[in-house]
Amino acid sequence: METRTGFGGFHHAPRQEINLVPFIDILLVLVVVFMVASPMLTHAVRVELPRASSHPESEVPASLSIEILADGSVLWEGQAIATGELEERIRSASIRTPDPALRILADSRTEYVHVAQAMSAAAKAGIARFSFSTSPSGTTGGDYVIFRHP
Repeated sequence: METRTGFGGFHHAPRQEINLVPFIDILLVLVVVFMVASPMLTHAVRVELPRASSHPESEVPASLSIEILADGSVLWEGQAIATGELEERIRSASIRTPDPALRILADSRTEYVHVAQAMSAAAKAGIARFSFSTSPSGTTGGDYVIFRHP
């Protein structure tokens, strides 16, 4: 509805709309308050766990060990064997000992290809667990001595 003013212009009737700016300001303040307060509202449940004493396992898991020298030769129980013979030896030993782990003692100068071939032969023989023995840090070299009990 427009009305004429005394100077020849028109005067517009006031709009009847809600001003949303203060409403949006209040919502943003509430969002910030809830974001700050929500981490403080998490509840923790206190649980008293039972006490138990644990002892180290007295039974050592069965393991097979091979030695790989710097020139790539493989030793099985201290005796040199051919690389092609390794898979068959591991397979026959794994039949006697269920789910054994293979411990690989490789010289620090051994090329990776020899270690990879030994791991491949073990995998073909059904070995799924491997471990690598190293000399402790602070020692002078990669020389190691394996003690065998008769």
